[in-house]
Amino acid sequence: MTENTTTTNAAAPFLLTPEQAADYLQITTRTLRNLVTRGLIPQTKLTGKLVRYRRPDLDASLGRLTTGLQQGGSWK
Repeated sequence: MTENTTTTNAAAPFLLTPEQAADYLQITTRTLRNLVTRGLIPQTKLTGKLVRYRRPDLDASLGRLTTGLQQGGSWK
């Protein structure tokens, strides 16, 4: 029998690295940086260049982005 290793929302850590956040949203790190630059996804700077993303912020941002697109909005 194989073990199920799929990560669920409940199992994901609260603070995510840029790579983890991009993987969580199923986008590239470049797209993640672009969304942050445009103010669509918040980031937390811990020290200097050390950046993390809060999972609840990602969930809320994803909800806003997908809701806007479903209502005829755009990413701009």
